[in-house]
Amino acid sequence: MIPLTRDQKIGVALAVDATQDDTKGLHLTGEQVAFFKNEGYLVLDRLAAPKEILELRAKIKDLFDRKVGENEGAQEDFLAGEKHEVKKTAPQIINPVNYLPELHHTECFKNAQAIARQVLGEDARCTCDLAILKQANVGTGTPWHQDEAFRDPAMEYHEMNVWVALQDVTIENGCLRYLPESHKNEVLEHGPPNNDPTSQALQCIGAFDEGNAVACEIPAGGCTFHHSRMLHSAGPNVSAGSRLAYIMVFGTSPTRAKRARDFPWLAKRDTRAKEQRRRWMRRGGVFIAAWRKLRREEFRGWRYAVSSIARSFRNSQ
Repeated sequence: MIPLTRDQKIGVALAVDATQDDTKGLHLTGEQVAFFKNEGYLVLDRLAAPKEILELRAKIKDLFDRKVGENEGAQEDFLAGEKHEVKKTAPQIINPVNYLPELHHTECFKNAQAIARQVLGEDARCTCDLAILKQANVGTGTPWHQDEAFRDPAMEYHEMNVWVALQDVTIENGCLRYLPESHKNEVLEHGPPNNDPTSQALQCIGAFDEGNAVACEIPAGGCTFHHSRMLHSAGPNVSAGSRLAYIMVFGTSPTRAKRARDFPWLAKRDTRAKEQRRRWMRRGGVFIAAWRKLRREEFRGWRYAVSSIARSFRNSQ
């Protein structure tokens, strides 16, 4: 494991004084954009003001404490499944914005969106968000994977992941690790961790060498950006404090894949959260899901609205 050197942390060149609260109007330099496109990731020491980060941490932690979203399959341990005895130590919430709409009105979100549009184009929008809580001393590690391995293989995605630290993140408490330039490759073979299809996670089982992995330690309020094909992982949390991260995924409209692809590992997934969501959608959750999307202004015209609602309905079958 190679700790990130100062020269590699191109992201710290952002013109922001870390002693001030004003982080409005963040943008990348040409050097930073070039670094992201070549290496597949970027590290920023500051995305939002300390006060806002403290507020986000408290509000998101409250969602976990109240087990918000469990009944609709939105909160579940991201690694532990039902097939093997794996302790549940790292719960996640899918789309916490459904329960905290103000998340998409923060400077944290606005800055992430502005940078995503700078890299991906003005049409980039937030496609989903996520919160992960790794519990103190025992928080499970995240296996090596590519985010696109979770997506429809019939489509090609133009996405980037924004991973925001809600406290100082170190190797000890499970910072992200990247394999530079691995985003230039195709999606490798994946499978469920511990060969358990009931796990929410996926693990890359294709051939790769993690010897050049870079560990990205960042302060509270800092973040990493990475390409959707970037091979990445995170270690377990062996520190005395919990590690909480807020993640946003931005992308432009997916396009039809230029060649046929098959992700057989997706058909084998059988998570409890998936079944809970299916039951919730059938009981009327499809209409709540559509309303939430409308509230977030995700619909761009009536055709998009109809197709999005139709997808939600099909997912409930």
